[in-house]
Amino acid sequence: EFPEINNYLLNLLYRRNVRTSEEIEQFLQPEYNRDSIDPYQFRQMKQACDLIYQTIEQKQVITIHGDYDADGVCASTILILTLERLGATVNCFLPHREKDGYGLNAKTVDYLQQQGTKLIITCDCGISNIKEIEQANSLGLHVIVTDHHQVPPELPAAAAIIHPKVPGETYPFKELAGGGVAFKLAQGLLRHPLCQLTEQDKEIHEKWLLDLVAISSIADMVSLLGETRLYAKFGLHVMRKNRREGLKALLEVASISPESITEQTVGYQIAPRINAAGRVDHANAALYLLRETDSDKAKELALALQETNVLRQKQTDTMTSEALRQPVGDEPVLFFYNEAWPLGLTGLVAGKLVREYGKPCFVFGFDGEKIVGSARSVDGINIMEPVRLAEKHLLSFGGHPQACGVRLASDQFDTFKQIILDWARQKLGTREVTQRLEVEAVIPFTEVNWTLVDSLQKCSPFGMDNPEPIFASYAVDVISAVLVGKESKHLKLTLRQGTKTIPAIAFGQAASLPTVGSEVDVAYTISVNQWNGNREIQLQIISIKTHER
Repeated sequence: EFPEINNYLLNLLYRRNVRTSEEIEQFLQPEYNRDSIDPYQFRQMKQACDLIYQTIEQKQVITIHGDYDADGVCASTILILTLERLGATVNCFLPHREKDGYGLNAKTVDYLQQQGTKLIITCDCGISNIKEIEQANSLGLHVIVTDHHQVPPELPAAAAIIHPKVPGETYPFKELAGGGVAFKLAQGLLRHPLCQLTEQDKEIHEKWLLDLVAISSIADMVSLLGETRLYAKFGLHVMRKNRREGLKALLEVASISPESITEQTVGYQIAPRINAAGRVDHANAALYLLRETDSDKAKELALALQETNVLRQKQTDTMTSEALRQPVGDEPVLFFYNEAWPLGLTGLVAGKLVREYGKPCFVFGFDGEKIVGSARSVDGINIMEPVRLAEKHLLSFGGHPQACGVRLASDQFDTFKQIILDWARQKLGTREVTQRLEVEAVIPFTEVNWTLVDSLQKCSPFGMDNPEPIFASYAVDVISAVLVGKESKHLKLTLRQGTKTIPAIAFGQAASLPTVGSEVDVAYTISVNQWNGNREIQLQIISIKTHER
């Protein structure tokens, strides 16, 4: 059907369920105005915006209640900036990870009412806070929920719910991050009949929020297809132009040049620094940085956040080392506990342990009253399934199939573990849980050319449901192989197949150093190495093994 498109690119599109000419055009040549969905397709968008404008008109206080991760902080910033632009009296409350926990709590609702709040808008949370929203209603407060997390069987009695996955929701795209949902509410407010900004001001304000939507979407690992992909792609463009003083300062202290920003820069350098605030201290530090307009203050805040991130890295490494010394059996799910571990880092450590053991892992600490932990899972195993089975033994929980958090009383810990293990033994049996490496195609080196590189670049940004394509080539000759890097942890290779030679790099794979002259099979992504104005195709090796004839 599409003879003008490279076969490898067609294969990639097909595997991502991008199959019609319209879907292909939206994927390869997205247009912001054409592909952005009308926010009023949300069933309750009009009543949410009507209530917000009524609250603004009555000069009453609106409080944004966010979350402490990068998605929640960016979502909160999107709505604060928009409401301020519309003349609202707006406050923000971000919970402390250890003292307040995730989502709304009773003490916070009381506090916000005492502070004069009349309308609470949740960002990246709220869909599970049935009792807390009932409490707010009884105190005369209105609550608008904007969220994207797993929907509970019963919905809260909020004044409006903006959530793409609630039953009966008419909004056609379901995979927005918390920041994406907050952005749709911002769009709704800008397109409301009572918005008094000029058309030009509306457009400028909306599009300069896209950097925050991109950070949210990439950091929270939601599907990077459809509308989320559109916002991430244009958000990366906005980030490279970068008019946000706080983000400029953050890039400067991290030694990142704005024009080089990609989804990997966001995922591995920008988002971890924003997340570090809520993990180690308080998420307000990141919120203040993103909102800061003074360049000197922004630099000061960015340096403090950089120090927090360094501390986060050290603490994570220490916790991981301690966890690796704890004995583990042959169970299909592993548990690690130390009452002294910082609660904000349990998820990061669980992720590292999953990579080490190839099994779902729970990591727990103690806050003086409750056991608090995080879980990370492997492909194909929904860790929320057994957690829901143990719901009556938990004080609170929430998350996604691959990652979740739980809080429970100490006397329920053994029962909780037993429920998880019983489920795992029944579901997984004794089979080995293995991580799989899926490749887009097996290709000869002759096909690794600039045409393919250009095709692949049109598919970015890469992420969930649109992974960076991994290719495989077999029976490749090793022409040279040396260890590089500070501690000689990386491999620098020259590989040849037939008459074609291609340089390659393998990060952290010193143990796989092949013999010069040997034949290997390689799985890799295709990158471009640039230096002194030169460009060359380079393979980034994911896996390398001896070729077996």
